[in-house]
Amino acid sequence: MSFRVEEKLLVNSSQVAGLHKWLSNENAILLHPKRRIYSTYFDTLSFDIFAASEEGSVPRKKVRIRTYNASGHFENGNSLEVKISSVEGRHKTIRKLADDEVRQLFSNGLVDPDYGFCKPVVTVSYQREYFQVNDVRLTIDTDIEYCSVGSSFPVRDGSVAVELKANFGVSMDMLTQKFPFRRTRFSKYARSITAIKMGSAEWL
Repeated sequence: MSFRVEEKLLVNSSQVAGLHKWLSNENAILLHPKRRIYSTYFDTLSFDIFAASEEGSVPRKKVRIRTYNASGHFENGNSLEVKISSVEGRHKTIRKLADDEVRQLFSNGLVDPDYGFCKPVVTVSYQREYFQVNDVRLTIDTDIEYCSVGSSFPVRDGSVAVELKANFGVSMDMLTQKFPFRRTRFSKYARSITAIKMGSAEWL
């Protein structure tokens, strides 16, 4: 099990060009061309996973099916991911799924050992860029959309999600000095549930 440090940076859409310039000045390495990601999140009937995310309680987890296929989930290349936040740190488990497993999970849901029965509730999609700055990976997520499972009407979030990922044990002072941006709390899953309940993400 490999724990890691994750921090979210406060960057608005008007600052993205400046962030790219900063990355260039820092000789950041482009790890992967921009691509679209689809993540469908599972939750209980009473949205216990959402509640834990809002409260920031630990331990907590997020359960999702993720794919990097440009056309969405129902092609090859899906994985079941469980992101776990604990007192010790954060880590993620990943299991590749066969196509028939994806269809079964969308139809029948799953049973999580901690939360019990969970069903697919929302699909979050966005464009992601990947950079490496020294030993820290930085991702930039734009064009974020949320869509309830079974709906064809996505809700758009005009925000930008920027995240740092580093190995556990990295100096927090180094991260603060090397990446001089304000920190923030940004959960796309929590925002998706709140936005869909309100019918709009313009307020976010």
